Parts: sequence; C-alpha cells; structure tokens
Amino acid sequence: MALTDTQTEHIDIPYPDAEALALEIAMGASGDVRVGGGAAGAFVSGAVEYNVAEWKPRVEQRGGSVRVVQSPSVDNVGLDFTNTVNNWDLRLGNAKPFSLRIRVGANKGRWDLGGLPLTELRIETGASQNDFTFDAPNPETMTRLELLVGAAAVELDGLLNAGLQRMDVKGGAGHVALRFTGEALRHDARVRIEGGVGHFAIVVDENVPARIKSTGLSAVVAEGGFERTSGLPFISGTFVNPAYQAGAEGPHLEFDVVIGVGAVTLDSR
Repeated sequence: MALTDTQTEHIDIPYPDAEALALEIAMGASGDVRVGGGAAGAFVSGAVEYNVAEWKPRVEQRGGSVRVVQSPSVDNVGLDFTNTVNNWDLRLGNAKPFSLRIRVGANKGRWDLGGLPLTELRIETGASQNDFTFDAPNPETMTRLELLVGAAAVELDGLLNAGLQRMDVKGGAGHVALRFTGEALRHDARVRIEGGVGHFAIVVDENVPARIKSTGLSAVVAEGGFERTSGLPFISGTFVNPAYQAGAEGPHLEFDVVIGVGAVTLDSR
C-alpha cells in the first residue's frame, strides 16, 4: 500500500424496493467516522475521503440489504499512518424502518442514532474509540441490540430512547459505558453483559426501576442509591436502585452481569 492524493467517494444510496431493509457499515482501516440522521430522501448519503487506493469504499446491494464496505488493512508495510486520510461522514434516512450493523476496527467514531427507525442494531468494535448517542426516541421497537467490544473504549448514551427490548454485551479488555438515560423506558427490557478483564460503567435514570445481578470475581462499586440486597461486600451480588426499592410502577430494567476479574460501576441519577 502507498499514499496517493486524497480522493473523495460520494455516497448516495436510494431506498431499495423491498419490505425488509438492512444496512451494514464496515470501516476496515484506521480513521475517523461520523454518522447521523438527515439523509434527505435517501437511505444513505455522504462522503468518504481517503488517500490509500485500497481504502476506496464499495457499495453493495442485494434486495433490501445494503453494505458500505471498506476492505480491511492487510498489507501495511511501509505505510506512514501519521499521514493517512480515512474520514467518513454519512447521513442515514428515517423514512423506513431498518436494521443496522456496524463493524469498525482502529477508528474514532461518533454515531448519532437518535430518531432513526432501528429494528435491530449490532455493533462490533476492535481497538477503537466510539461514542453512540440516542438523543431522540426511536420510532420503532428495537428487538435486540448487540455490542461486541475488543480492547476498545465505547460509550452508549440515551439508551432509554433506543426502544430496546433486549441488549447483549460481550467485552474483552476495554472500557464500556452504558447510560440508560433519555425520555422514557417504553417496555420491560433485559440486558446481559459478559466480560473478561474490562471495566463496565452502568448508569440508570433514577426514575427507572432497575435490578442488577452480577456474578463472577468482578469488583462492584455501587453509587447513586444502588444498594446490595445479596452477595458478599465489594464483589458480585444483587443490586437495586431506589425506584426498584420503592416499587415504582412502569417498565423495569433487568441486568445479568457475568464478569471475570474486571470491574463494574453502578450509578442511578
């Protein structure tokens, strides 16, 4: 691989003529990505800037499935990454419901997913730093949110707005922050977290009843009103927040946390 002049690949993908829509965004090389809503009349629009010829993104479509894909970096011998360009700026449409799969490696990303009609979401990250926000309610029910994390720093904010029914998180040695904040929890939701030696920070809005069952050798720090109802001090056990203790009505959050020798921080605010 060698550096070239910076190229710009414009992305303009109309909605497929299909009932079920699925979108995959796969960024295979180191770079910066910004994704949000606002694709006026299109399914996906935006641009990708790059200065390595092999990093040119491809648009693949089959039926209602659309992929915006960049080949992974394989032959990096002699490549000066301090001068590489790999910038993604994509807008997604909100006219029709769709599932979204995100695959990123050594990148930095900002994903503004608020208000998008997501039915499913799968996020796979490598050694990266990515922030995902839901600053407006999802008009659809998200049946499942999957998060697979390597040695990464990942934050998800506004998760009450995601409209999720189930969330599955698997992490390695990274830091994961899950903030269940937003307008409201529309229905009961279950979250399962499996990790090794990473750190998981869980924040739950103080008005949402939440119970967390943690198993393993992880150290658990409970703040913001979370109280232990079973288990030994300082390690795994069962924890509930004030809204749960008070028997608050409305949808509940139930967590199953299985961590090896990592750490868990709980907060309700």
